[in-house]
Amino acid sequence: MPFPPNQEAVLVKLQADGNVADFTPAKIDQIAEGIATGAGVNTSSVKVEVTAGSVNIYGTIIPPAGKTAAQINTAVANNLGTAAQANSALADAGVTVTSAPTVETTNTDTVNQAVASDNSAWVDRQIGASVALGTGVLVAIIVVPIIVVGCLLSLIIYWWCCKNQRKLIVVNASA
Repeated sequence: MPFPPNQEAVLVKLQADGNVADFTPAKIDQIAEGIATGAGVNTSSVKVEVTAGSVNIYGTIIPPAGKTAAQINTAVANNLGTAAQANSALADAGVTVTSAPTVETTNTDTVNQAVASDNSAWVDRQIGASVALGTGVLVAIIVVPIIVVGCLLSLIIYWWCCKNQRKLIVVNASA
């Protein structure tokens, strides 16, 4: 789901172990809670998007009234700035962060583009894998019948040769 257009935001990008399919709505809500706690804001100020390519987690924090993006950026850097801190904050969600999170002050338009780019790259990889699979299947469809026909022809020729050879033996034996 895209974020509201052109609002100042703090983006927390994390990479985690697992598959995107493992990130249920409940788990995403727990991630949002962990990020909100680290940022010192309510969960309602945090939107989380999960994309493939490892597992990329985008936590976008829209500053609530009374807080600036700089204050939130500092809080996030202090509380979620290392992989160990992020793992601790996201432990309830069962998320294992694999590298230090990146934290930057940006705007929601930039976040929307980054999320779309990750999703698009994932789709490209899936299409490439499908094409590779399709090529393998196509080769199998062509090669297997050729081998089967070749084996059948070999058996027919062998049978025909053996049959004719028996006739020659019978003819020579009677002569």
